[in-house]
Amino acid sequence: MSSTTQRHIQEVLQKAQSGDRESLGELLRVYRGYLIGIAVARLDPRVRARCNPSDVVQETLLEAYRDFHQFRGGLEREFLAWIRQILTNNLARTIEAHLLTDKRDLRRERQIEKVANASGSRLEGRDHWFTDSGLSPSGEFQKQEQLALVLDRMSRLPAHYRDVLMLRHIEDLSFEEVALKLGKSAGAVRMIWLRALENLREVVVS
Repeated sequence: MSSTTQRHIQEVLQKAQSGDRESLGELLRVYRGYLIGIAVARLDPRVRARCNPSDVVQETLLEAYRDFHQFRGGLEREFLAWIRQILTNNLARTIEAHLLTDKRDLRRERQIEKVANASGSRLEGRDHWFTDSGLSPSGEFQKQEQLALVLDRMSRLPAHYRDVLMLRHIEDLSFEEVALKLGKSAGAVRMIWLRALENLREVVVS
């Protein structure tokens, strides 16, 4: 993460800890895309077919906003670890609710799995993520746990790099759709994307 971006986030965190709720909202928005990426990577495909990862992330953000007074750290990385733990707990409860305690007959199970397979198709072949122009080490994204690790490293990128990568590869938006969401031109988004890939490579190999 660039020193300028890191300083800005640290300043926002300090303002939030002083009671500025608007700064807290800004801080939570910075990590929304990152948390969605983790949720997509860690949720079982059968659960993704029935529960939108964005809903789990929204619940996490609301809990973080409500319980921010319990955060005892002072650094951005400590805040990131704290909110990631909240997400992990919510993911565990979601998986338990949908896979371990739900009583359903075999026919319904097969129907759910059929939907899950269709829903999970967007994530198939994601081992090729970020390999454009050889900018990423081969095999880094072949497994879901490896993807989660990369997402964790992605959190160290500047926010505008992280947002483009998440929207492009996790939410599977076109460059034009990403541009619309971010209020930029498609050409500008492509340039940010290329620079984000290079920065991610530097983070991964560092």
